[in-house]
Amino acid sequence: MNTQLDVAALAIQLDALAQAAQLVAQHLRSGLAEIGDGEPHGNGKPMAPSGDLLDANELAALMKIEIRTLRRWRQEGRAPKPLKGKGPLRWSRTSVETWLDERKP
Repeated sequence: MNTQLDVAALAIQLDALAQAAQLVAQHLRSGLAEIGDGEPHGNGKPMAPSGDLLDANELAALMKIEIRTLRRWRQEGRAPKPLKGKGPLRWSRTSVETWLDERKP
């Protein structure tokens, strides 16, 4: 039995594994639990593309309010509804922009 490691082959495999792990982490951060299946998620509607998703800090910045104001507005029912799903809250940029447009004086 040969116990010597092929260091170059191992390095290539580890690099591929690291790239796959980064891709999975990106999808999880954007709220996608299943990768590349093209199926709807959660409520029967497709998830928004990851570039269209806002986290709480991005939403507060877009709305030009403090994060604590956003939290208070959410408790009072005065903020846009987040997407449903597990993990951190996310909002669809398109939905938020529509929500803001509807409230312009």
